[in-house]
Amino acid sequence: MKVRSRDRDNLGEIAWIKLGRDDDETEQLIYELNPHLHLYGRVLPLGVVIELPELTKTTHTEADQQVTVWS
Repeated sequence: MKVRSRDRDNLGEIAWIKLGRDDDETEQLIYELNPHLHLYGRVLPLGVVIELPELTKTTHTEADQQVTVWS
């Protein structure tokens, strides 16, 4: 899926809104698909085209497997 950034978006916001998750592994997948994103820094300008990974319910990352003291 391709999306365009809004002015002053950051990758975490886009991942959360479009994919329903914002973790390091998801962001890493996005950077792998979009090597040009490092040119913009943390805050994206208006209109940057970003290819998002196809995450399914069976896509697992390290963040899915973390255990906390309270679990």
